[in-house]
Amino acid sequence: MSTGRINLGDLKSQIDKRVGPDRARQYFGHLNQLLSQKLSKPEFNNLLLSTLGRENLHLHNQLVRSVFRNACQAKTPPPPSQPPAWSNGDVPQSLRRSRSGAPGGSRTGRAPSGNSVPMRRL
Repeated sequence: MSTGRINLGDLKSQIDKRVGPDRARQYFGHLNQLLSQKLSKPEFNNLLLSTLGRENLHLHNQLVRSVFRNACQAKTPPPPSQPPAWSNGDVPQSLRRSRSGAPGGSRTGRAPSGNSVPMRRL
């Protein structure tokens, strides 16, 4: 049995190809809601069937099994990938690095009051 990581991007592409980009986006939104406990399992099951259809249920099962397999067999984290980009090719500001190397390009934070406060280097 191979111990290499399963490429989840390939599985995501298969889902996108089989059901189309709109329904794939809905499916991943529902999956995200399930994992963040905003949907119950029975609610998710109903949405899953209406979004992917029974004929594509195996793709969902394969994706979930692959996530667990990658997590359980991993000795190291997945290799770094390119930061996600918006459809226009821009990298979101929160993922950009400033000259200091800090994410977001800002050297200030927000206090609980909402006021800007300087951040100290550690």
